[in-house]
Amino acid sequence: MFPCHCQRTFGSTAALMQHQTAKRGVCIAAQPTRPPTQPKPSSPPSPPNLRRRSHEAKLFMSGLKPQPIASFDPLTLTPSETPVSSKTPPELICSYNWQSDGGFHVPGHAAIYQPPPLPITLPFDTPTPFLPKHTTPGTTTTTNPFEQALDATAVMSPTFRFTDVDIVTTRNSLRKFLKFCKGSREPFRVNISLVEKTLFVEQFHVRAMVDRGWGRSFERFFARYPAGLEGSTSHDRFLRYGIGGVECVVGFEVDACYEGDDVDQVRSGLGELSIGRASGSGSGSLYGARIMPQSSVAELKTCKPGRNGMATYLPQLWFGRTPWLITGAHVDGKFVKTTVVKVEEQFGAWEAEHQTELRKLAALLQQLREAVRGSRVGKCAAVYERDGDEGALKVYKLSKQGQVVSDEVLQRFWG
Repeated sequence: MFPCHCQRTFGSTAALMQHQTAKRGVCIAAQPTRPPTQPKPSSPPSPPNLRRRSHEAKLFMSGLKPQPIASFDPLTLTPSETPVSSKTPPELICSYNWQSDGGFHVPGHAAIYQPPPLPITLPFDTPTPFLPKHTTPGTTTTTNPFEQALDATAVMSPTFRFTDVDIVTTRNSLRKFLKFCKGSREPFRVNISLVEKTLFVEQFHVRAMVDRGWGRSFERFFARYPAGLEGSTSHDRFLRYGIGGVECVVGFEVDACYEGDDVDQVRSGLGELSIGRASGSGSGSLYGARIMPQSSVAELKTCKPGRNGMATYLPQLWFGRTPWLITGAHVDGKFVKTTVVKVEEQFGAWEAEHQTELRKLAALLQQLREAVRGSRVGKCAAVYERDGDEGALKVYKLSKQGQVVSDEVLQRFWG
């Protein structure tokens, strides 16, 4: 058996690694730290933040050709002429649940929001490093991070084709691009790969991230997976919608299912799930009878009493077309109040306020796709770093090329 830091054990290293890649509550073993080296007397040590930024810059450029093939400045980026709106309902392409044994369940269903009596004191989250899913780690080479999504699409939407899809990405990557369009100083890298005319945008992290606070405990104690899915570690779904004329398929993780007074009915229906093997799907894939509607998707957040952070959360909620925001107010882990807000009613005002940046985002997505198409290679990366007041998002070819997806997947979805 192979143990994880969260006290779970797994029957294989593959199951352990898949468990460790899931967000929130799924752990990745921290690398052993080396003892600090003593600086030479003649050269004083650099400030920690400068050393870290220098190390990140090297990792951002790892595996890339030295010369960029395209460059984008947020100040000179021309906004798309097509308005950006969330009025058209998104199309659910697929959903699935990661299982603690490394498998996944198709279709997926989020944990059902079931608040306990208040007040309640929750334990502080264990600060365990983790890598988000759909991520290319900075120090390894992986297969397509969207492999499970493609497998789930084959099960849930067998007639769906990506021939009319411009971009396949994650909510996280879209938020980074939007921040760039607003002039953010936060550096990042994403890997971008072209399959026919469809651009895949993969997250890239140079180091594991750490959640600190009570967020994971709040999710664990206030939402529970239904019967038959108790072994789930997360629920993911992919939606199709347009951003200023750019057809996107966007993936993200869902914290909870909220259906108000219908929670008992949801729980009852899921208890009767027909679980079996899905023919033609990926290894470990299962299928169930009920598909969770997008109208019940909820995001869970913690906050201090009197605050809800709505302005901070709106971009995340908008890109995930998440209609419900549930906040838990606490003082040092003692939760005293929860608030449920139908946040989709604020989407129109938010997108109107940020229309210029959203149109710049649409233009950027199109131009990134065209840059990779013009490079005559399948795999590139987009790197954003600032030097003082100047900064540009630059596209580089990857040193090592290869197939983005298998011939079988290519024929199924683009044939």
